[in-house]
Amino acid sequence: MIFTQPSEPTNAFHSSEMMGKNMVETLNWVVDKFDACLDHREISLLLAKDEIRKGLLKLNVGKSVRVRILTEITNENAAEINKIMPNAEIRHLDNIRSNFVVADGRQYLGYAFSNTVQPHGISTNTKVIVDAHQFLFEFLWNASVPAEIRMGQLERNLPVEKTEILYGQENIVKHFLYDLKYAQERFDSCTDFTGPSLFVDSPIWSDYSELPKRGIRLRFITEINRDNMKYCEKLLKVCELRHLEKVKGNFGIIDGRSYGAGSSAEEGQAPAQLIRSNIRAFVEQQQYFFETLWNKALPAERRIEQIQRGTDEEFIDTIKDPHEVQKLTYELIKSSRVEIMIICATSNAFLRQVRAGSFKLLERAAADNGVCIRILSPSNKKILSFTQRYDKSTFKFHNQIKIKHLKEDLQTKISLLLVDKKYSLAVELNDDTKGRTVDAIGFGTYSNSKSTVLSYASIFETLWRQSELYERLEQLNEELRLRDVAQREFINTAAHELRTPIQPILGLSEIILKSNKDEDLKEYLIIIARNAERLHRLTNNILDVTRIEGRILRLDKGIVDLDNLISSLVTEYQTSIEQNEIGKVRNKDDDSVNKEGKKLFSQVYYRRSADVSPVMIELDRDRIIQVLSNLINNAMKSSNKRRIVGNDEIFPIEVFMKKDDSSEEITIKVRDGGTGIDKSMTGKLFTKFVTTTDGGTGLGLYVSKNLVEAHGGKIWAYNNSNGRGATFCFTLPLKTVPRALSSER
Repeated sequence: MIFTQPSEPTNAFHSSEMMGKNMVETLNWVVDKFDACLDHREISLLLAKDEIRKGLLKLNVGKSVRVRILTEITNENAAEINKIMPNAEIRHLDNIRSNFVVADGRQYLGYAFSNTVQPHGISTNTKVIVDAHQFLFEFLWNASVPAEIRMGQLERNLPVEKTEILYGQENIVKHFLYDLKYAQERFDSCTDFTGPSLFVDSPIWSDYSELPKRGIRLRFITEINRDNMKYCEKLLKVCELRHLEKVKGNFGIIDGRSYGAGSSAEEGQAPAQLIRSNIRAFVEQQQYFFETLWNKALPAERRIEQIQRGTDEEFIDTIKDPHEVQKLTYELIKSSRVEIMIICATSNAFLRQVRAGSFKLLERAAADNGVCIRILSPSNKKILSFTQRYDKSTFKFHNQIKIKHLKEDLQTKISLLLVDKKYSLAVELNDDTKGRTVDAIGFGTYSNSKSTVLSYASIFETLWRQSELYERLEQLNEELRLRDVAQREFINTAAHELRTPIQPILGLSEIILKSNKDEDLKEYLIIIARNAERLHRLTNNILDVTRIEGRILRLDKGIVDLDNLISSLVTEYQTSIEQNEIGKVRNKDDDSVNKEGKKLFSQVYYRRSADVSPVMIELDRDRIIQVLSNLINNAMKSSNKRRIVGNDEIFPIEVFMKKDDSSEEITIKVRDGGTGIDKSMTGKLFTKFVTTTDGGTGLGLYVSKNLVEAHGGKIWAYNNSNGRGATFCFTLPLKTVPRALSSER
């Protein structure tokens, strides 16, 4: 059927028959959509008429028209609703009192029913009326509940879940009193500091104060201060009241099933807007929030007592918004009157606060209120440059603002602000690479808890004292460094000066020994030469120590036949022994002879391992000779201390060389038959000024260790298993080259 524009844009009907006929006609011509809003009585009447029910069913089946029906679904009409649910979209809305239809967005049908007169209806295609009711339908449709959900609620005997907004103070008070009337178990309220006056100085009070008489538990959370304390004292007579610092929001929960939240209002007045909801999941969530706040809140009796005594309530708040954290930082600095203590997590954290303007506020606090400010921060070049302007010549608050630098091992991931030892603000660091404080920080913990603040203050004082100690230690270290440099320079100069007279003594002694025939004079000259040589070694050791500690020791490496080097050195030692120049063995009863009158001397042997063929190795020839000489000389001194027992007249010193194929090293050992290494030398044998012999300086082994390690080797020692003497060993990295590349100096 083609829709025909009526001759009159609006028609009125005054009987149910006419309205039913008009509905059937509309169902016949509609082609796109059919939207109906009907109260629970009308939908039952319409569905009871066969022609209307059949017309609704044909719309969806035959014409593919979208059918939407909005009504109040009750136990009385649920059966009829179930019959048409497969062919229409049906939703539920409480207390619908309108009956109208909008067809294809072009035609409006409206109905009015009364118990005393005939029903009336109107039909119109006037665009403004049709559009207005189409808008009304869409608004109600979006605020409604799908029929499937409502049916389930009816089956389980549950109330309709919905959320609505109420406007107007009188309307809000009316609904609030209605909700109180049907409360059964408890009523929980949470308001800001204006809430107590709303409950006490309003029409609500008479009904609210009667609830406990019905066995209903009342709980109330608010911020209690001097201004609202008289209202809170009155509330305390009828409900459980608790205090929470700076609580925001106004909401209440009845029996854990109905939630209401109002906007902020003037003292003693109801809010202008109120959100009501009985959606179960939402109400349970808000109930959880209330319980969390309740457990955190302070009993009203204690808070009132604090106000009367003039003391502050202790609190610990977590602030999640970085902007709020920065704002609180400014407020705390401005409120300071005595002292501010700051710990910056990183040097960047310090610089970010400078850029944010916090330092300007610190200067103002020092200038206006005489606040003493101490700052601990890790340091870098930018911070050192910044803090230089706070010296006495450029900054008049120098004695009030002090900055000390934290060492790396004392740094934390928390920045800390302490004000007057009353308030603390600890802020975690999230991303130190960010340029702005609000982008770099995370949560902040704000508290006036005495134990918390004093604990932070104790940590600050400990770090401050440690920073002072570090500064003092750095000064002392610098003084010691300068003294050490001066001492090394003196020793180096003295050693060089000693070498000047020693050289002629050694040279002239050797010339006289070769040309002189007097045996007595020869013995004296040998003594002079021996001690001059000893002094020469001591001077060289002192010079080497200064080079080692000054990190200026240099090796003059070349390719050397190590087997030939050791063999030549041992031969020189044995020749000197045979010429009675070194190595004389002393008897326990006589310094020069034994009981048979025979002079005794040590012997030095070089024993190459059978698996070691002549090898060429890269090393500093003179330095390795110096190491071997130190070890052989020490072995001879140790042997000379050993007593002669029976026929044991010779105490050999053996030098070994062995190749270690697995590690590509050459190992050189010097073994003696002397007194061995004293147990007291364990762990410190190769350190400065430690010696195993009488009269030694303890420098030879220290120098030898550093020379070996400079070649890439290692050195160690142990007592022989037979109980006689010790063995000193050192290794050198093996680097074999063709014989033709040999280049001995």
